[in-house]
Amino acid sequence: MVGFCAHLDSVNISKAEPWRCDGCHRLMYNLDPSGKPARGAPLPNYLDEEHPKVCSLCYQTHTIFSSPYWRAKIDAPRVTVDAWAEY
Repeated sequence: MVGFCAHLDSVNISKAEPWRCDGCHRLMYNLDPSGKPARGAPLPNYLDEEHPKVCSLCYQTHTIFSSPYWRAKIDAPRVTVDAWAEY
């Protein structure tokens, strides 16, 4: 059985080709220490069949807003408060 670190070495993740996020359509690529585009790209996340390759920000945003807690907050009726009612 190959360990996880050995598997990562054999895959050579740093050589991943740049790709576009299916959520925000931004180009994903690495930067060198001086801030210029460099070879490689971060690994994509799988969201669903419609969005097979998404960036970390799109993945985390979808995960947060699809949770039951935030769905209840978003779908709750809005309460309007008259700030000047006490004066």
